[in-house]
Amino acid sequence: MLRGLDPLLTADLLHALRAMGHGDTIAIVDANFPAVSTAQRLITLPGADADADRAGDEDEPTAAGGIRR
Repeated sequence: MLRGLDPLLTADLLHALRAMGHGDTIAIVDANFPAVSTAQRLITLPGADADADRAGDEDEPTAAGGIRR
């Protein structure tokens, strides 16, 4: 078990981040983005709120903040 991780970092998301190589990109988008029709691989974060300030950093969306830490 990994302790101290943000709950937004699901097993699927951690696996995708670990599998990324040089030149790979990740897009963190809101619910209005047509990800289903454009994504090569789609990982959803149910319950995530891109506008909420969970990590205490007011300039950084929640999902991105969890990944960058």
